[in-house]
Amino acid sequence: MGGWCAALRGLRDGEEKADAFKGLLRVVLANPAIVQTHFKSLCECFASWQRDGPDREGWDAWGLGPEMQQVVTLGVQSGFDLNVLPPSVRGKLGI
Repeated sequence: MGGWCAALRGLRDGEEKADAFKGLLRVVLANPAIVQTHFKSLCECFASWQRDGPDREGWDAWGLGPEMQQVVTLGVQSGFDLNVLPPSVRGKLGI
């Protein structure tokens, strides 16, 4: 999962990145236990979208906003310490 997240962080915003994110989100939502072990990597990956902010315009333009928010919510509910995330990542995710 860490390698997948690292690869996605390196992609430019666009259809290829959106399609890869859709696959990642399907895997994570089918197996929520992944969130507990890879939450930081997932959040950093989500924050890699350049045209984004707390309103999630960039994500929603590709149909990703609700699923990404669901993964963030799963992490928060599992007790993940959000303070380990850099402030820039927390800001982009609106948490």
